[in-house]
Amino acid sequence: MGRSRNLFYALQARENAALRVFVLECLRESTGLSPEAAFSDRDAALEFGVSRVFPFAVHFTCLHHMLGNVVDHVRPGAKGQAGWG
Repeated sequence: MGRSRNLFYALQARENAALRVFVLECLRESTGLSPEAAFSDRDAALEFGVSRVFPFAVHFTCLHHMLGNVVDHVRPGAKGQAGWG
């Protein structure tokens, strides 16, 4: 209890809503599972896909991945500077 683990990986050529829905439908059909929660880095296409395929799942934002996005995308020139990873 209190542990989570990844149980599904998908390599995608694009990150759009239609493809996210397709991948999540494949997950549902292949496992028969319907998760109670989903975590992401505020990926709008994934949030949309989860709401369509798993309408009762609660979506959470993963702070670890959000902070990683700040370092990678918001301030790419600041890497290595004090306070920026």
